[in-house]
Amino acid sequence: MSVEQESKPELQKWEYNSMIVVNKSGDLSTLYGGTEYPLGKQLDLLNKVGEEGWELVSSVPIINTDMEGSVSFTSTKGFFLYFKRPKI
Repeated sequence: MSVEQESKPELQKWEYNSMIVVNKSGDLSTLYGGTEYPLGKQLDLLNKVGEEGWELVSSVPIINTDMEGSVSFTSTKGFFLYFKRPKI
């Protein structure tokens, strides 16, 4: 069999989703699918997303800087959460 005739394995295709966790007046709130989830419901939401096959692949902080561009942990205002799952 020539190299041109060898079959290549099919690559896995993925679909992606995102979630935003924001600090609103000292309380964390999660925005997902157009719905806002308060702090006490976030673990329920993450479990639901996991049951749907979504896997967390990245967390990116949302930060504010001061006038000089300095960043500290206290300037973190939330997180973007990115998920993926196999595309069927």
